[in-house]
Amino acid sequence: MKFKIMSTYQAQRLEMENNLLKLYHVAISSEVLNSNKEEWCSRFNQLVERSGKGMISSNETNIWFLILLLDPRAIHCCPCFNDLGLFDKATLIKHHPSLLEFCNIDDLSPYMVELVLAQPSLLEKFPLHYYDWLKLLIENTSFADKCNCWHEFAAEDWQELLAAHPELSIYYTGNMNHTVEKSIFRQ
Repeated sequence: MKFKIMSTYQAQRLEMENNLLKLYHVAISSEVLNSNKEEWCSRFNQLVERSGKGMISSNETNIWFLILLLDPRAIHCCPCFNDLGLFDKATLIKHHPSLLEFCNIDDLSPYMVELVLAQPSLLEKFPLHYYDWLKLLIENTSFADKCNCWHEFAAEDWQELLAAHPELSIYYTGNMNHTVEKSIFRQ
C-alpha cells in the first residue's frame, strides 16, 4: 500500500473544503435556513467554487455570516463582524438577539421594526420613533400597551391604523394636532 504525502498547503485546502462541506450540510438541514434554502445554497456553491480557486481568506464575510447564523457563540472568533452588511447583521440578530451587543443600534434603524417583530424582547433596546411605532402596531397590535406616542400620530395615521385594527380605538384621544404632512402614509 502506498501513501501519498500531502504538502501543508494541500492539507489546509482539504481541511477547509471538508469544513465547508460540513457547514453546507449542517446549514441546509437547519431549520434556521429552511425559509431561504435557494439563497443559502447559492452562497455555499459560490464559496465552494472560490475555495477551489484558492480565493477564500480567513476573514471571508460570507463564511463568517453562515457560521454565526448556525452558531452565534463564534462571534468571539470572528475577525470580520464589522465588515458584514447591515442586512446580514439584521438577519443574524433576528435569529440570535444576543448579537445585538456587537452592533451599533443606530445603524440598524432601517430594520428596527422587523427585528422587534421577530424578537419582541428587543423592543426595550431600540429607540422607536412614532413612525416606527405606527409600522409596528399595524403589523402586530400586541405592542399597543407599550406604545408611548399615541399623541404623535397624525389624522391620516390614525385612519390607517384604525382601518387595520379598529380595536385600537381605545387609544385614540381625538386630539389630532399634527398635520397630514407628518404622516408616514402620505405619498
